[in-house]
Amino acid sequence: MPQIFPRLMTSCLLALLLFSGCSASPEAHPAAPLPPKTKDQLIVQKYAAFLTAEQQGEWAKARAILTELAESGHAYSQSRLGLRLLSGRQYTQDLPGALHWLTRASELGSARAQNGLASMYANGRGVPRNHEIAFRYYSMAARGGDADGCYNLGNCYGSGRGTAPDLAEAIRWHRRGAELGGKWAQASLAKCYLKGLGVERDYRQAFQWATLAVTAWNLDAVQTQSSAAANLTPQQLREAHDFVSQWRPLKP
Repeated sequence: MPQIFPRLMTSCLLALLLFSGCSASPEAHPAAPLPPKTKDQLIVQKYAAFLTAEQQGEWAKARAILTELAESGHAYSQSRLGLRLLSGRQYTQDLPGALHWLTRASELGSARAQNGLASMYANGRGVPRNHEIAFRYYSMAARGGDADGCYNLGNCYGSGRGTAPDLAEAIRWHRRGAELGGKWAQASLAKCYLKGLGVERDYRQAFQWATLAVTAWNLDAVQTQSSAAANLTPQQLREAHDFVSQWRPLKP
């Protein structure tokens, strides 16, 4: 019986380390094309002009076009503008402006904007830090199909920020984010399988999710991939690579 407690302590510490790390930055995504469902050709043309301006580094022109689209009530542009103002990378940082546009886009159902708003409350950026409000917006983003929102919601459950700790819910939302194609969620799920945290230890699953998560900036996924590969046979590695080559993200 006494051995149960060290195991429990180890699991709790692992969970705290895993789920208390970096949140997926809502500003990390480059400007993307409009969703295919966009029908208004004027919006399509203006957004194309915005993309061209950004690609050419004409930031003032890009911001003016995006602001015009946002003011017309276009939620996708409102979300993009809010995230640009939150980041301060392409445009001068403007936290009140970010709060304004992310709130408007969130009210129109933008899951990406909801994740951005949640990050502002979670980190106290332009608003008082409030983990309960952050949890509410992360929940909205995750249920709206935002992969990073799923990852961040899982972190809330794993660390007990804004809600009661729940390892099963943390794993569930990280898995959902991973299935939607979120790199942070994929890397986290891989580590869970590698360490047997909240799931049965499975080196093949760890390798598969880590391989999908590997990017130039995610060295943690590279380490997980290497550790998992060391425990697989050549046949298992071939099967895992086959899985990765055929894998496609779920649609929200």
